[in-house]
Parts: sequence; C-alpha cells; structure tokens
Amino acid sequence: VGDAGYITIALVFTCGIGNMPPPEKIDWDDSGSIQFTYTTSIENDPPIRQFMPPTYSSLDFSSFDHVLLLGDSVMQQFGQHAGQFYHSDLSISANVESPLNMRTVYKFMNLVHQHVPPILSQLEKQLDSSTKSKKLLLLFGSGTWDLLSDGKIQGRDFADHKVACGRLMDEVHQYIQNNITEPWVDVRVAWRSGFATHPHIVIFGKKKRRTKQKIRTKYMSLERSRVLYNIQKKAMMEYHRDVPFLDLFDATLLSADWHIPGDGRHYLSEL
Repeated sequence: VGDAGYITIALVFTCGIGNMPPPEKIDWDDSGSIQFTYTTSIENDPPIRQFMPPTYSSLDFSSFDHVLLLGDSVMQQFGQHAGQFYHSDLSISANVESPLNMRTVYKFMNLVHQHVPPILSQLEKQLDSSTKSKKLLLLFGSGTWDLLSDGKIQGRDFADHKVACGRLMDEVHQYIQNNITEPWVDVRVAWRSGFATHPHIVIFGKKKRRTKQKIRTKYMSLERSRVLYNIQKKAMMEYHRDVPFLDLFDATLLSADWHIPGDGRHYLSEL
C-alpha cells in the first residue's frame, strides 16, 4: 500500500459517447458506458482542486416568509426527506414529470397556477398589526428530465431548452404582474441549477427492471449534465439577469458518493 492510500478511477465513456444526444443511440441497447472501476495504491496525494462552496448570488432564503419549489423529483427531494420538509415555511409543487422545452412551458406554468394562490391566501391570514407585509420566493429548476427524456428536440447544445428557460421566466413575471397586485406581498423568482449526473453509480437490477433502466439512462452522462448547466446559466444571464441563480453544480459534481445507492440522478438527503 502506498503512503497516500488508494485511488479509484471510474471509466465511464470514451470516444465522445457521453456527449451524444437523442436520438443518436436509438438503436443501442444501452448508453455505451464502460461501467468499470480501477483501484490502485498511490505514493502521493493526487492534485485535487479546491472545492468552491455553492454560490447563491443575491439569494437569501432567510429573508422570505415562504419558499415554493417547482420542478421534478430532484427538486422535490431538494426540499424534503421522507415527507419531512426541511423548513416549516416551505412548499413543494407536484412533480412536473416533464423536460422543459418550448412545448412544455405551460406544464411549469400550470404548477404556478395550482400552487401560488393557496400560498398567498395562507400568507394573508398571517398578517396582523405587527406584520404588514410578506415575501414569497418561487424557486424553479429543471435538469434530469431534460437529459433523459427530451427525444429529438434538444440536440447537443440544448438550444430549445435555453429559449424555454427564458420564456418560462417571462411568463412567470407576467403572471406576477397581472395576478398578484396586493401591496402587502412581494413575490420573487429564482432558478436552481441542474445537478451533475454520475452514470458510474448506476446499478442495474433484475432483467425486466434492467432493460427499463438502460433505456432510461441511455443519454445520462456527466458531460451532458455539465453542458445543460452551462446553458441554463447563460440563459439567466442573457434573458433574466434579475433572476438569482442558485449554483449547486460544483457541489454535486464532487459528490458522486452521495448519490442514493445505485442511482446516478438523485442524491441522499444528507448532502
């Protein structure tokens, strides 16, 4: 054993396979991932770049009276564990169960129409002589479905998704302007970045389940999740600089060991 211990290297993709978008693998049985790890002893510590804590832009969660999370199962998991919310003033929307593209913006807006009015009613009831105003944050996020389930729409550069991010923010702001006119409430909007996905964590189950898993994860890769993250960041910079960007990609990039065992998409609540 070397003085520094062991290092394990996960071999996942080669020859640019991890960057291939739908439908380029349509005739493949699986993602083409290598799914092999190599462990060896080392004499010295390998160079490891310094971890930069997540950036929250100008976002201060403690300044809001209520936070509503809107998105898919990864967003739902972001706010709770086993049905227990991480904060008493937090709500989580129904699972949108959809990628975000120009054909599905309405699905995300349906969540806004469904969940925002009841929250406003709840906040209004909390007003009294000492509390004359309330702040509500709508935190959006999309990523996993965009990697796994967006057919032929996106291509390598997720161009349609980028435009859809801007369109969704446009429609949300328009909804706030047209429908939330009460002077006592201040509604803000923010975007949570996509997470890194790690295919080498995936463990395939028994035959019937294994076939579904291979189809579902065919286009999941760290490379594509990084491209999607950068596209979303550019979209907010270009279309809505006023929307804070909750940047968690780096934290998840370096946290492959914190995935739910066998699942390269969802993370343990302890993270």
